[in-house]
Amino acid sequence: DTLSQIECVSEVLSWNSAEVFLRDPKHKTLDILFLDIMLPGMNGMDVVKHLTEKSEGIKVVMLTNMNSDEMIFNSIKNGALGYLLKSELGEMSHIIDVIVKGGAMI
Repeated sequence: DTLSQIECVSEVLSWNSAEVFLRDPKHKTLDILFLDIMLPGMNGMDVVKHLTEKSEGIKVVMLTNMNSDEMIFNSIKNGALGYLLKSELGEMSHIIDVIVKGGAMI
């Protein structure tokens, strides 16, 4: 897995739905969450809003295949620090470095 080879990444976790993610206590230990906007059940924009309202402190980067100004705006408004097209992920170590240091990716 490419993410586990990045020096600052100590653990990579994944969940198959927002509901499973929110029930797992491990989600509260995350530094960064790469979150798909289009999830089965609760969508990614609702998840980031929930995390922001609960002051979870997780840095969220939204991932999608859709380049929608409305989705970008709603994601940022709900608390996401970044919005990336899956086709433009490029260098994950750079993306993680920018987010960890307090930057944003759009």
